[in-house]
Amino acid sequence: MMNGVRNGITGYILIMNYEYNDYRRKPPPPSFTEWTPINPVRYCIGQVFLLFVLPFLIGFSFSPFGLLINVVLVDYIFYKNALRKEEY
Repeated sequence: MMNGVRNGITGYILIMNYEYNDYRRKPPPPSFTEWTPINPVRYCIGQVFLLFVLPFLIGFSFSPFGLLINVVLVDYIFYKNALRKEEY
């Protein structure tokens, strides 16, 4: 099978399939205090799961101060994961 689109008059029109490298300098990644998640829905679901659902399943709950500390900790983990995956 040919790589292309079927054309009624001349047969197939070939589609250029090629890869290229982008050698432009990437901008520096945002700092921890400036970053926003690429997928905010996944971020919010992850925060809710790690801060409320998982502790409920294990059988404990966070105090307000513990919840604040864990929000910052989970946010930092998501930030480092986004940098590792090179999303920025």
